Amino acid sequence: MPSQKILFVEDDLMLGELFMTVFEKTNHGVSWFVRARLSPDGSGLTLMSEDGAEMVLRDGDYELALVDFRLKGSPIDGPEVTSYLVAAGIPVIGISGLPSLNKLMVEAGARGAVAKDELFSLLLRGKVEITRDFAGTG
Repeated sequence: MPSQKILFVEDDLMLGELFMTVFEKTNHGVSWFVRARLSPDGSGLTLMSEDGAEMVLRDGDYELALVDFRLKGSPIDGPEVTSYLVAAGIPVIGISGLPSLNKLMVEAGARGAVAKDELFSLLLRGKVEITRDFAGTG
């Protein structure tokens, strides 16, 4: 049974819409955000959806996060989001399209990484179930 509390942080609107369609068809409960910022003292993370709605992350909101490296228009990028989420006890999978950026996501604390095109292909073919234990493929 797929996790129903997945955080998806991806700034590309077209790609985000495609992923959300696939997540819905594969019964994954996913919340999508396009931007993130830390509170001035670094103690909180605010996420913004594609329609501009903001949400402050709370304990227990998510079981797993899929985080892109580059977040255009966001004051922080994937590694900073990853570091915050990992410190909050949320496992992160980096999802950049470039292997070098995915390596940096792992260095920031992600438990694994997978290229977006590979993740998309695996999801479409029903070859991956995204759960808390998903480790990515590198």
